[in-house]
Amino acid sequence: RIVFTGTNAQNVTGKRDLWIERTIRTALIDEAAAVLVTSMPMCRITGAQYDRIIGGMGATRPVIEVPGHSLRGDWLDGYAETLAAIARHKELPRARRAKDAVALVGYLHDRNEGDHAGNRRELRRILAGLGLELASVWPGGGRWAELGDVARAGTIVSLPYGRAAARTLAERTGARLIETGVPIGIDGTRRWVEAVGAGCARTARAERFARAECRRLGARIGRLVPFYFLNRNVALLADPHMLGGLAGLCTDLGMRVRLAASVGREAHAPEELRTELGPGVAVLHEAPVTAFEMGRLRAAGLRETDLAIVPAELVHGLARQLPVVDFGV
Repeated sequence: RIVFTGTNAQNVTGKRDLWIERTIRTALIDEAAAVLVTSMPMCRITGAQYDRIIGGMGATRPVIEVPGHSLRGDWLDGYAETLAAIARHKELPRARRAKDAVALVGYLHDRNEGDHAGNRRELRRILAGLGLELASVWPGGGRWAELGDVARAGTIVSLPYGRAAARTLAERTGARLIETGVPIGIDGTRRWVEAVGAGCARTARAERFARAECRRLGARIGRLVPFYFLNRNVALLADPHMLGGLAGLCTDLGMRVRLAASVGREAHAPEELRTELGPGVAVLHEAPVTAFEMGRLRAAGLRETDLAIVPAELVHGLARQLPVVDFGV
């Protein structure tokens, strides 16, 4: 639930402590296990002391301030900062760490729908193939209390959307920390499996599992590639952590990436992104919606039989002109 203070450029000045406290109390509905509080830059510069206001409320449930840095960051920075704030303040239960239990911290849970339930099932299956148990996903679409399951993880796997949160939790619990990329695409997932396996002293098992999975996938998709994917051009719009793996998947299926754009700052892009996209494909970072209007796609070489993989907000406008896959935020 989101509660807005109603603050604007006209009423931002003056004493607003009671107003802020009243808004926080409005957010403390019975179903809410915690409240996150943040501010826009115009409010922050007025010097409102959110920590003092929160400390004086006597709230019986966690109220956590998330620093607002929207003047120098983007939505990915905000997501990471939110996870980091929760990692600092979330009360963790006393639990004995299990050597084979793994927590994934920094998962991008952008909507509480079936695609993410499927992702979690697959991640659980992959880890089970290495002899590991998926104990916790931060965030995983569950209840606030379930985040406490991270306390029994012997290993924390840090995904790029929550590096600071993963480091904080590893320091708090004493768990082993492994930093990885996003497991997307055939090669990207293989690298992820091998990185987790190496970090958990399961290198040989991870390599065997990855080889078996690649053989299984090859047998299933090999007959489809010539008829559906081979030599098709594709345009991609995704966040910078996903973009390289998505491009690799398209290349593995025999498609040619002609245009790639990132809904995030270039600073978030991993170093290997350029090599994953291949020669001659420049990435447009912080791409506006107009970056994927049909004229630009045609200029990049896409035609009516080619493919665009884009966020949902662009699907309707492009679907009448070429095949579109709805992917990500």
